[in-house]
Amino acid sequence: MRKIPLIPAIMIVATWLFAVGFALAYELRQGERLEADAVADAVGVGAVTVAVVGVIAGIAWLAAGPARRRLAAARG
Repeated sequence: MRKIPLIPAIMIVATWLFAVGFALAYELRQGERLEADAVADAVGVGAVTVAVVGVIAGIAWLAAGPARRRLAAARG
């Protein structure tokens, strides 16, 4: 079984927590009470944010592929 890289895992959790916190703060600022609906909305916002950031990171990773291969070949 492969090990999960620590830094990307921490970044994913941090992004999710930031998005959830931001969404909860927005709900509170609008005068909402922290009920199950508001928390569920915030968790959903966090999940969508992580998905969007993941897609962007994946596209960047794929776009950098040829450059990574050239760099690896240059190093020997």
